[in-house]
Amino acid sequence: MTGRFVDAHVHLWNFNNQLKDYSWLQAESDPLLGPLGEIQIPVWDAARFAAESRHRSPEKVVHVQAAGPPGDPVAETAWLAGEHQQTGWPDAIVARLDLRGDVSAEIDRHLEASPLVRGARDMTVMGSLTDPAIPGALSALSAAQFSWELACTWEEMPVAAKLAADHPDLVIVLGHAGFPAERGPGYLDRWKSGIRALAQLPNVHCKISGLGMGDHQWTLESWRPMVGECLESFSPERCLIGSNWPVDRLYASYDAVIGALLALTAELSPAECAAVRYGNAERIYRL
Repeated sequence: MTGRFVDAHVHLWNFNNQLKDYSWLQAESDPLLGPLGEIQIPVWDAARFAAESRHRSPEKVVHVQAAGPPGDPVAETAWLAGEHQQTGWPDAIVARLDLRGDVSAEIDRHLEASPLVRGARDMTVMGSLTDPAIPGALSALSAAQFSWELACTWEEMPVAAKLAADHPDLVIVLGHAGFPAERGPGYLDRWKSGIRALAQLPNVHCKISGLGMGDHQWTLESWRPMVGECLESFSPERCLIGSNWPVDRLYASYDAVIGALLALTAELSPAECAAVRYGNAERIYRL
Protein backbone atom coordinates (compact mmCIF):
# COMPACT_ATOMS: atom_id res chain seq x y z
CA MET A 1 0.00 0.00 0.00
CA THR A 2 1.40 3.38 -1.02
CA GLY A 3 1.36 6.54 1.04
CA ARG A 4 -1.45 8.05 -1.02
CA PHE A 5 -3.94 9.99 1.17
CA VAL A 6 -6.51 12.77 1.25
CA ASP A 7 -6.12 15.24 4.11
CA ALA A 8 -9.76 15.68 5.10
CA HIS A 9 -9.23 18.32 7.78
CA VAL A 10 -7.09 21.39 7.09
CA HIS A 11 -7.48 25.02 8.19
CA LEU A 12 -6.26 28.09 6.35
CA TRP A 13 -6.56 31.67 7.51
CA ASN A 14 -5.70 35.28 6.87
CA PHE A 15 -5.94 37.73 9.76
CA ASN A 16 -5.80 40.67 7.34
CA ASN A 17 -9.41 40.39 6.16
CA GLN A 18 -11.75 42.31 8.48
CA LEU A 19 -14.77 40.32 7.28
CA LYS A 20 -13.39 37.19 8.98
CA ASP A 21 -12.98 36.66 12.71
CA TYR A 22 -10.30 34.48 14.31
CA SER A 23 -10.76 35.42 17.96
CA TRP A 24 -10.43 31.79 19.08
CA LEU A 25 -6.98 31.65 17.53
CA GLN A 26 -5.71 35.01 18.70
CA ALA A 27 -6.08 34.33 22.40
CA GLU A 28 -2.96 33.59 24.45
CA SER A 29 -4.13 30.09 25.31
CA ASP A 30 -7.04 27.67 24.90
CA PRO A 31 -8.36 25.28 27.58
CA LEU A 32 -8.03 22.27 25.25
CA LEU A 33 -5.27 23.33 22.87
CA GLY A 34 -2.94 24.99 25.37
CA PRO A 35 -0.70 27.98 24.45
CA LEU A 36 -1.39 29.12 20.89
CA GLY A 37 1.69 31.17 20.05
CA GLU A 38 3.19 28.50 17.78
CA ILE A 39 0.34 28.79 15.27
CA GLN A 40 -0.49 32.50 15.51
CA ILE A 41 0.84 33.22 12.04
CA PRO A 42 -1.19 36.03 10.40
CA VAL A 43 -1.33 34.47 6.93
CA TRP A 44 -1.55 30.70 6.84
CA ASP A 45 -2.58 30.17 3.24
CA ALA A 46 -2.55 27.28 0.79
CA ALA A 47 0.99 28.07 -0.37
CA ARG A 48 2.29 27.90 3.18
CA PHE A 49 0.44 24.63 3.79
CA ALA A 50 1.91 23.19 0.59
CA ALA A 51 5.41 24.13 1.72
CA GLU A 52 4.95 22.60 5.16
CA SER A 53 3.44 19.36 3.83
CA ARG A 54 5.85 18.95 0.91
CA HIS A 55 7.67 15.91 2.33
CA ARG A 56 4.42 13.96 2.73
CA SER A 57 2.03 15.73 0.45
CA PRO A 58 -1.70 14.96 0.36
CA GLU A 59 -3.31 14.15 -2.95
CA LYS A 60 -6.32 16.35 -2.13
CA VAL A 61 -7.27 18.69 0.69
CA VAL A 62 -10.57 19.43 2.45
CA HIS A 63 -10.77 22.76 4.24
CA VAL A 64 -12.90 22.90 7.37
CA GLN A 65 -14.21 26.18 8.78
CA ALA A 66 -11.59 28.18 10.64
CA ALA A 67 -13.13 31.67 10.83
CA GLY A 68 -15.77 32.11 13.52
CA PRO A 69 -18.56 34.50 14.40
CA PRO A 70 -19.35 37.35 14.21
CA GLY A 71 -17.68 37.68 10.82
CA ASP A 72 -19.54 36.91 7.60
CA PRO A 73 -19.18 33.12 7.04
CA VAL A 74 -19.23 33.52 3.28
CA ALA A 75 -16.16 35.77 3.39
CA GLU A 76 -14.06 32.73 4.28
CA THR A 77 -15.55 30.72 1.41
CA ALA A 78 -14.84 33.53 -1.07
CA TRP A 79 -11.23 33.78 0.12
CA LEU A 80 -10.77 30.01 -0.15
CA ALA A 81 -12.13 30.10 -3.70
CA GLY A 82 -9.28 32.48 -4.52
CA GLU A 83 -6.77 30.17 -2.85
CA HIS A 84 -8.05 27.30 -4.97
CA GLN A 85 -7.68 29.35 -8.14
CA GLN A 86 -4.07 30.18 -7.29
CA THR A 87 -2.85 26.84 -5.94
CA GLY A 88 -5.47 24.13 -6.62
CA TRP A 89 -6.07 23.71 -2.87
CA PRO A 90 -8.43 23.27 -1.15
CA ASP A 91 -10.31 20.75 -3.28
CA ALA A 92 -13.46 20.97 -1.15
CA ILE A 93 -14.81 23.25 1.59
CA VAL A 94 -16.75 22.52 4.75
CA ALA A 95 -18.06 26.01 5.38
CA ARG A 96 -19.17 27.80 8.51
CA LEU A 97 -22.94 27.94 8.58
CA ASP A 98 -25.27 29.22 11.30
CA LEU A 99 -27.57 26.30 12.08
CA ARG A 100 -29.80 28.65 14.04
CA GLY A 101 -30.15 31.12 11.18
CA ASP A 102 -31.61 31.11 7.68
CA VAL A 103 -29.82 27.95 6.60
CA SER A 104 -31.21 27.68 3.06
CA ALA A 105 -30.28 31.27 2.24
CA GLU A 106 -26.80 30.82 3.68
CA ILE A 107 -26.27 27.65 1.65
CA ASP A 108 -27.17 29.58 -1.51
CA ARG A 109 -24.69 32.34 -0.62
CA HIS A 110 -21.89 29.84 -0.03
CA LEU A 111 -22.53 28.11 -3.35
CA GLU A 112 -22.55 31.46 -5.13
CA ALA A 113 -19.12 32.15 -3.62
CA SER A 114 -17.72 28.73 -4.56
CA PRO A 115 -18.96 25.44 -6.02
CA LEU A 116 -16.35 23.70 -3.85
CA VAL A 117 -18.58 23.87 -0.76
CA ARG A 118 -19.64 20.34 0.18
CA GLY A 119 -20.67 20.60 3.81
CA ALA A 120 -21.15 22.76 6.86
CA ARG A 121 -19.87 23.13 10.41
CA ASP A 122 -21.22 25.30 13.22
CA MET A 123 -19.04 25.16 16.33
CA THR A 124 -21.48 27.41 18.21
CA VAL A 125 -23.95 24.52 18.63
CA MET A 126 -21.34 22.30 20.28
CA GLY A 127 -22.91 21.72 23.68
CA SER A 128 -26.33 22.84 22.41
CA LEU A 129 -27.44 20.02 20.13
CA THR A 130 -30.88 20.00 21.73
CA ASP A 131 -31.60 23.46 20.27
CA PRO A 132 -35.01 23.24 18.54
CA ALA A 133 -33.65 24.96 15.41
CA ILE A 134 -31.22 22.17 14.62
CA PRO A 135 -33.57 19.50 13.14
CA GLY A 136 -34.88 21.93 10.54
CA ALA A 137 -31.35 23.08 9.75
CA LEU A 138 -30.22 19.50 9.20
CA SER A 139 -33.15 18.91 6.85
CA ALA A 140 -31.98 21.91 4.82
CA LEU A 141 -28.43 20.53 4.69
CA SER A 142 -29.75 17.18 3.51
CA ALA A 143 -31.87 18.78 0.80
CA ALA A 144 -28.81 20.66 -0.47
CA GLN A 145 -26.70 17.46 -0.39
CA PHE A 146 -24.39 19.05 2.14
CA SER A 147 -22.68 16.94 4.78
CA TRP A 148 -22.80 17.98 8.43
CA GLU A 149 -19.48 18.19 10.26
CA LEU A 150 -20.64 17.19 13.73
CA ALA A 151 -18.69 18.74 16.61
CA CYS A 152 -19.51 17.05 19.90
CA THR A 153 -17.92 15.26 22.83
CA TRP A 154 -19.08 11.93 24.28
CA GLU A 155 -21.65 13.68 26.49
CA GLU A 156 -23.71 14.75 23.46
CA MET A 157 -23.30 11.63 21.36
CA PRO A 158 -26.70 10.16 22.37
CA VAL A 159 -28.36 13.40 21.24
CA ALA A 160 -26.34 13.32 18.02
CA ALA A 161 -27.37 9.71 17.44
CA LYS A 162 -31.04 10.70 17.71
CA LEU A 163 -30.50 13.54 15.20
CA ALA A 164 -28.76 11.11 12.84
CA ALA A 165 -31.61 8.62 13.13
CA ASP A 166 -34.14 11.37 12.36
CA HIS A 167 -32.17 12.44 9.24
CA PRO A 168 -31.12 9.16 7.59
CA ASP A 169 -30.35 10.80 4.24
CA LEU A 170 -27.94 13.32 5.79
CA VAL A 171 -24.24 12.43 5.60
CA ILE A 172 -22.77 13.19 9.02
CA VAL A 173 -19.05 13.32 9.77
CA LEU A 174 -18.07 13.17 13.42
CA GLY A 175 -15.23 15.67 13.66
CA HIS A 176 -11.99 14.85 15.47
CA ALA A 177 -13.27 11.44 16.60
CA GLY A 178 -15.54 13.19 19.09
CA PHE A 179 -12.87 15.48 20.62
CA PRO A 180 -11.49 13.06 23.24
CA ALA A 181 -10.03 15.50 25.75
CA GLU A 182 -8.57 13.05 28.28
CA ARG A 183 -6.73 9.74 28.22
CA GLY A 184 -7.71 8.22 31.58
CA PRO A 185 -9.53 4.85 31.52
CA GLY A 186 -12.79 6.23 32.95
CA TYR A 187 -12.98 8.98 30.37
CA LEU A 188 -12.08 6.68 27.50
CA ASP A 189 -14.72 4.17 28.57
CA ARG A 190 -17.38 6.88 28.33
CA TRP A 191 -15.99 8.09 25.01
CA LYS A 192 -16.03 4.54 23.63
CA SER A 193 -19.63 4.10 24.73
CA GLY A 194 -20.62 7.25 22.84
CA ILE A 195 -18.62 6.24 19.77
CA ARG A 196 -20.32 2.85 19.67
CA ALA A 197 -23.77 4.42 19.97
CA LEU A 198 -23.11 6.83 17.09
CA ALA A 199 -21.60 4.07 14.98
CA GLN A 200 -24.95 2.26 14.98
CA LEU A 201 -26.25 4.93 12.59
CA PRO A 202 -25.13 4.08 9.04
CA ASN A 203 -25.14 7.71 7.90
CA VAL A 204 -22.54 8.73 10.52
CA HIS A 205 -18.84 8.63 9.60
CA CYS A 206 -15.84 9.19 11.84
CA LYS A 207 -13.01 11.55 11.02
CA ILE A 208 -9.83 10.41 12.76
CA SER A 209 -8.08 13.71 13.28
CA GLY A 210 -7.12 16.24 15.94
CA LEU A 211 -6.06 13.58 18.44
CA GLY A 212 -3.13 15.72 19.57
CA MET A 213 -5.50 18.30 21.03
CA GLY A 214 -6.21 16.10 24.04
CA ASP A 215 -2.80 14.41 24.07
CA HIS A 216 -0.09 17.05 23.79
CA GLN A 217 2.76 14.59 24.34
CA TRP A 218 1.25 11.94 22.09
CA THR A 219 2.98 8.87 20.77
CA LEU A 220 1.97 6.26 18.24
CA GLU A 221 0.99 3.98 21.11
CA SER A 222 -1.12 6.59 22.89
CA TRP A 223 -3.13 7.08 19.68
CA ARG A 224 -3.45 3.39 18.89
CA PRO A 225 -6.43 2.58 21.21
CA MET A 226 -8.49 5.52 19.92
CA VAL A 227 -7.78 4.86 16.26
CA GLY A 228 -8.49 1.19 16.81
CA GLU A 229 -11.83 1.93 18.48
CA CYS A 230 -12.92 4.22 15.63
CA LEU A 231 -12.00 1.62 13.02
CA GLU A 232 -13.67 -1.21 14.90
CA SER A 233 -16.87 0.66 15.74
CA PHE A 234 -17.45 2.49 12.46
CA SER A 235 -15.57 0.00 10.26
CA PRO A 236 -13.02 1.17 7.68
CA GLU A 237 -15.92 1.86 5.29
CA ARG A 238 -16.94 4.87 7.42
CA CYS A 239 -13.64 6.30 8.67
CA LEU A 240 -11.40 8.95 7.13
CA ILE A 241 -8.26 10.79 8.23
CA GLY A 242 -7.19 14.41 8.59
CA SER A 243 -4.23 16.33 9.97
CA ASN A 244 -6.08 19.18 11.70
CA TRP A 245 -3.29 21.33 10.34
CA PRO A 246 -1.94 23.68 11.49
CA VAL A 247 -3.67 23.32 14.89
CA ASP A 248 -1.96 19.99 15.61
CA ARG A 249 1.30 21.69 14.67
CA LEU A 250 1.31 22.67 18.33
CA TYR A 251 2.27 19.09 19.21
CA ALA A 252 4.21 17.57 16.28
CA SER A 253 5.31 18.00 12.68
CA TYR A 254 3.02 17.37 9.72
CA ASP A 255 5.12 14.39 8.73
CA ALA A 256 4.76 12.90 12.21
CA VAL A 257 0.97 13.35 12.33
CA ILE A 258 0.33 11.90 8.89
CA GLY A 259 2.97 9.23 9.41
CA ALA A 260 1.19 8.09 12.56
CA LEU A 261 -2.20 7.92 10.85
CA LEU A 262 -0.76 5.96 7.95
CA ALA A 263 1.06 3.60 10.31
CA LEU A 264 -2.06 2.98 12.40
CA THR A 265 -4.04 2.04 9.30
CA ALA A 266 -1.29 -0.03 7.67
CA GLU A 267 -2.55 -3.37 9.03
CA LEU A 268 -5.90 -3.03 7.28
CA SER A 269 -6.54 -4.90 4.06
CA PRO A 270 -5.55 -3.02 0.89
CA ALA A 271 -9.21 -2.16 0.15
CA GLU A 272 -9.87 -1.01 3.72
CA CYS A 273 -6.69 1.00 3.79
CA ALA A 274 -7.60 2.75 0.54
CA ALA A 275 -11.07 3.57 1.90
CA VAL A 276 -9.77 5.15 5.12
CA ARG A 277 -6.88 7.02 3.55
CA TYR A 278 -8.64 8.51 0.55
CA GLY A 279 -11.68 6.68 -0.80
CA ASN A 280 -14.17 7.67 1.86
CA ALA A 281 -13.12 11.32 1.79
CA GLU A 282 -13.41 11.36 -2.00
CA ARG A 283 -16.93 9.92 -1.75
CA ILE A 284 -18.20 12.10 1.12
CA TYR A 285 -16.81 15.37 -0.23
CA ARG A 286 -17.29 14.47 -3.92
CA LEU A 287 -13.65 15.06 -4.76
